[in-house]
Amino acid sequence: MVFMFNMVSTRRHILFGLAGLLASPAWAGGQVYSFDPTRSSVRFSYLLLGEWAHGAVDIDMAKTVIDLKRLDQSSINVNLAANTLRAGFFLATQTLRGPELLDATTFPAIVFESGRVTPTNFGALVDGQMQIKDIKRREQFEVRYLNVVPEPGDEEIGLQVTGQLNRHAYGVSAYSGIVGPDVALRIRLYLTKAIQ
Repeated sequence: MVFMFNMVSTRRHILFGLAGLLASPAWAGGQVYSFDPTRSSVRFSYLLLGEWAHGAVDIDMAKTVIDLKRLDQSSINVNLAANTLRAGFFLATQTLRGPELLDATTFPAIVFESGRVTPTNFGALVDGQMQIKDIKRREQFEVRYLNVVPEPGDEEIGLQVTGQLNRHAYGVSAYSGIVGPDVALRIRLYLTKAIQ
């Protein structure tokens, strides 16, 4: 009888816990959005022999939950496909994807998972965890709305995410004599409300 009581009590606690989670602001006011791969893009810039060079990479997955009334309850998770990196010309592209730098065959995903979201006058500052290869670090990105500030009920939202990384911090240090340490990122996300 004691065993049965504990089972019922445990189930009741689990159900109450789930109910509380679903009723929390992050779930109650947040809207899940899916990204439009035809319009969304990632661009990056880096110094090559003292001159700015530019490249791009495809977004493999982007999941966002946005609460326009409580922006600090929002989240952004993005996976980039490392084997789609394009560094401006063929040799640079092959070198960047290769084992001396990103080793895209072994580490096919570059991942960012947001943590704290701090609203600003223009959008938000997003702190989170970036993983490149097998190294994870805390990074901060600025998020701004594209074109217009969205209102609750809007079907689409445009976001621009910008930030800067130090490649050496992720063990991507080869060719330091010709390639600078800093990489500037610009991500444009065009989002549409997901069916829930």
